[in-house]
Amino acid sequence: MAGRAPLISLEREQDRWGQVDENDILTLPTIHVHGMKDPGLDYHKELLNIWCERGSAQLIEWDGNHRIPIKSADVEAVVTPMLALAKKLGVLTVDLPV
Repeated sequence: MAGRAPLISLEREQDRWGQVDENDILTLPTIHVHGMKDPGLDYHKELLNIWCERGSAQLIEWDGNHRIPIKSADVEAVVTPMLALAKKLGVLTVDLPV
């Protein structure tokens, strides 16, 4: 649920992928949840702005630190876009009760 730039591989066979540079960006759809009180917020913004293809990433900001939101309104603000993206991509094919 958390990450910071630069992107690295934890594969044992590092040579398999080669070096990561500014041309290696995430192109798949991603959702980024930023706690506005997170002391590492600048790193998370870097991951979003430098290492993700423009238009492929969605940003959700909430009034918290570096943790998963637990208040109902914050959880709903995170889960709703996740479910919408899953439906759009065809990986969620049933309607879940709200």
